[in-house]
Amino acid sequence: MRGRCWRAVLLCGALALFGCAAGEEDDASGKPSTTKDSGTGAVDTGVDPGSDADPETGDDASPPPPDLSSAPTAGGTNYKSAREMFDHVNDTRKQYSTHIPYDGYPWEGTNADSMTWSTLFEWDGALATEAQKEATRLAGGGSPVGKGYIYQAPTPGETMYLTGIDTAKYMVSALSDSATKGTPGGGFSTPDPGKWHLVNNGTYRLAVAYQTGRSPMNHKKKLGVGLAAAPPGDRVWWVLVFGE
Repeated sequence: MRGRCWRAVLLCGALALFGCAAGEEDDASGKPSTTKDSGTGAVDTGVDPGSDADPETGDDASPPPPDLSSAPTAGGTNYKSAREMFDHVNDTRKQYSTHIPYDGYPWEGTNADSMTWSTLFEWDGALATEAQKEATRLAGGGSPVGKGYIYQAPTPGETMYLTGIDTAKYMVSALSDSATKGTPGGGFSTPDPGKWHLVNNGTYRLAVAYQTGRSPMNHKKKLGVGLAAAPPGDRVWWVLVFGE
């Protein structure tokens, strides 16, 4: 009799151990989980995605910090990274979101019935890489692509170079120079710094702040920015590439 009892105890213990090994795992509620492990696990791509990583590729969408040792004020903009200029563009787009949209190059286009570009752009790593390559080329002495559009008259200021407004990619290039004087205030006039990227500049407003593009390529929603110091002096080439 005693032997049969010990055999029963041992059998129950074995069954309990088998149940723990083969049974389903409990979830946080205490109930058995019905979720199956896909078996794929996490794959180390060798890339640290960071906060700006592309959700699909894992590539870091932000270019490396530029060397601005020769341009401590980034040409008078005081923006030390591509992301800061990107944010500036979005801020000005938001500022003029209720303005009548403009279709075409500055001073050559026409008002549009509706805004077809996104009010706020998405950062695009591929466009940023393209913009950075162009900024580096310009800083190395290359000639800007596109037509030059001067600062809104009569203020002397920095020129914007524009191209591709009727294509899938619209590019804006401009040289920021800390030596730009603009127009000092006096009498009934207010000072105008003459900086290409400020909304004081009607050319910038038409080219970027309430631009809506030329049909059929008038649905820009992405933006990449590049910059490169262009010595001598505190000067920086900026390049903005807008994409569909």
